[in-house]
Amino acid sequence: MPREIYVPKRFSRGSVEIIDRANEIIDEYRRQGFILTVRQLFYQFVARGLIPNRQSEYKRISAIVKHGRLAGLIDWASIEDRNGSRKTRCSASSSRPASNSTCHILPAVAIPVRQNNGGPVSGSSAIWTTART
Repeated sequence: MPREIYVPKRFSRGSVEIIDRANEIIDEYRRQGFILTVRQLFYQFVARGLIPNRQSEYKRISAIVKHGRLAGLIDWASIEDRNGSRKTRCSASSSRPASNSTCHILPAVAIPVRQNNGGPVSGSSAIWTTART
């Protein structure tokens, strides 16, 4: 996916240097056939002595990468999310959906699914959602 500007943003000189270095590291690994996660990218910064190994630095790198992607400075396809996010099973008839799940909205978003011949589809359906923080 090409770099695309979704949210224009002005970056500090330090953030631009991080983005430039991130793109160099990403390109180095992409040439070898790898796609990095943000955590792997962070550890490359640490291993190369560019930043200390601290939680605050991880959060900083994560934020800069996120904003860099939104601003079109980092290719969206160059960073992969492999966090193994939690999956919640629920049904539209669930009487007690978890407060942090999307179960309560199923009746509102349910749309009858039709086969090519116009008839209803038998069996069950699944809706996958991704949490945004």
